[in-house]
Amino acid sequence: MKGASDEHPVTFRDPATGAETTHGTDSARAACLHHCLTYVATQAIVAGAGARALGIRVHPAAAAAALAISFGTHYAADRRVPGKGLLEKIATKTGKGGFYKLADFGINGAFHLDGAWHHGWETLAARSASGTALRTSDRTRGKSPSSMMPELAREEICRLRAERDQLQRNARLHLVGTGDLTARIRELTTDNAEVEALLRAKTVEAHGLARRVTEVEDELTAACTSLRQMIRDHSKGTSPT
Repeated sequence: MKGASDEHPVTFRDPATGAETTHGTDSARAACLHHCLTYVATQAIVAGAGARALGIRVHPAAAAAALAISFGTHYAADRRVPGKGLLEKIATKTGKGGFYKLADFGINGAFHLDGAWHHGWETLAARSASGTALRTSDRTRGKSPSSMMPELAREEICRLRAERDQLQRNARLHLVGTGDLTARIRELTTDNAEVEALLRAKTVEAHGLARRVTEVEDELTAACTSLRQMIRDHSKGTSPT
């Protein structure tokens, strides 16, 4: 039914009642739209659940772009109006019109070209979504934002403290001059204070990012809920395909 038009209508027989209905361009467009919306909604739900289970964070804009690619290319290919369908036109212009029309010897050319088209665009959509995906490392998986502070800052603090302690021990053993040692200790103390201040600032920043991530996840959940409701509302007024 998705490829029907007013010039090439499709007759549908209800398997339960036996009633026949004829469908043209408007019905075909609605059926194709319903099919593509449910397909993309399923992709969003399954891919979102999989990414969450694997600890992969996908930027909402990248996810929306990937779903838009999937929806647009799927609709364009599935509106297979005889003589006007996108894949048929591409096959004809590239010299593959005969293969597109092949439907014998266990081969369906239109079916294979349709599958290749979808797989190619789905790969591009997946690449678009994964381009900004952030995988949580095993080292930080399950940790709170406060425990994910920059490791370099922690290591720098440990190094400065170790050097300060060593200098203090050297001072007690009179291995270096008192004046130089005192100046070095003061320098290390100042550096240590600066690094600790940086560490506190990064901690505050981490908390802020965590709150933003939670807000974005809530917004994405609300968008998915709205999309499912729209699909259900649309399904009530759409003929079966």
